[in-house]
Amino acid sequence: MLNVSSIKDKNECCGCSLCESVCPTRAIVMSFSNGLLLPNIDNSKCTKCGICYKNCEKARKEVFLYKTTNIYIGKSKSKFCLDSSSSGGIFYEIASKFIKENGVVYSTISENGFSCTTIRCADSETLISTLKSKYIQSYQGKAFVNIANDLKEGKKVLICSTPCYLNAIKNYLQFKKVSDSNLFCIDFLCSGFINRDLVLKCKDAIASYTKTDLKSIVYRDKHRIGWGNYKFIFESDKGFVLDSSLYDFFALHYATSQNCLNCLFAKKERVGDITLGDAWGRNKYVGYIEDKLGTSVVYLNNLKGKRLLKDINCDFVEQDLNNSYLEPRYFTNANKPNNYTRFYNDFNKLNYIDLMFKYTYGYSVATQIKKHLYKIKIKKLWKTTK
Repeated sequence: MLNVSSIKDKNECCGCSLCESVCPTRAIVMSFSNGLLLPNIDNSKCTKCGICYKNCEKARKEVFLYKTTNIYIGKSKSKFCLDSSSSGGIFYEIASKFIKENGVVYSTISENGFSCTTIRCADSETLISTLKSKYIQSYQGKAFVNIANDLKEGKKVLICSTPCYLNAIKNYLQFKKVSDSNLFCIDFLCSGFINRDLVLKCKDAIASYTKTDLKSIVYRDKHRIGWGNYKFIFESDKGFVLDSSLYDFFALHYATSQNCLNCLFAKKERVGDITLGDAWGRNKYVGYIEDKLGTSVVYLNNLKGKRLLKDINCDFVEQDLNNSYLEPRYFTNANKPNNYTRFYNDFNKLNYIDLMFKYTYGYSVATQIKKHLYKIKIKKLWKTTK
């Protein structure tokens, strides 16, 4: 198998799976390499037709964008929905109504937090399994093909994904000459993915110090740590550990791929019919009342989006499009750290805790003391959560 670097710079790849989906001989398989989802080519199947490359280049140039017309903040009126969601529950309210009206929904599921897959949801039970936040790249599998088949059969299809994935799907439908008139898209404010190898390195470090087998990671849990708390939960059969270091790497953008740092879609023109995000700057929004249950910001981008928001079980407050606070990832890329390249040079040389303290705290006598205390803290936390 040849790595994608044989045909183009892997730093330009967003892992959207468009190349895998259009390949006529199924010579391309998406798999993780250096923590990123990248295409691999089987030379025994590849006919060098160039379809993958042409579609990839086209998707980077032909971007489907809509200009936001209205901004809202809001949340579901349902306690069950708020409890089941990471934020304000608006996606679930939209998607569950969509399914009740005989539509199908494509969303991402993660059984343990260490891998993600896009699945087809035709009932509420399956839909619920896709809620909660996921921070690593999602494998698309046959999602593109299944979406095209659903649309050919006249079904209404709703998909919630990152802007780059949605743009790839639209390019795929165009390539297959399938009408997208019944396709409804929700993108979300995206700060990029966490490198999967970094997640596994963190897992192995905590497992080593706690001497247990970690089964899963929960990226955000309103029940145990509250909404807006920047900690992840590593779980086993014996207990769990709260960890903030992995989010620190994410917030400082070391965990983010080069492609995500140069995102084509971090702009005020959006790929989705609506754009959803957490209202992190919630105190700057007009009419916001803190209840710590989760609040979403909603960017309405076209008439399809207006149809999605109609008659759902949510409370909304409309914001001023020109003067209101805008969430940063709505229109800007994350800033690349100055020592980003050095971080990845050190990635395989340093253990996780040394890597963490070097790049999130820096070297000093105080830092070395903190590093030893951190190891003790993990053990203490583990004992208190058994």
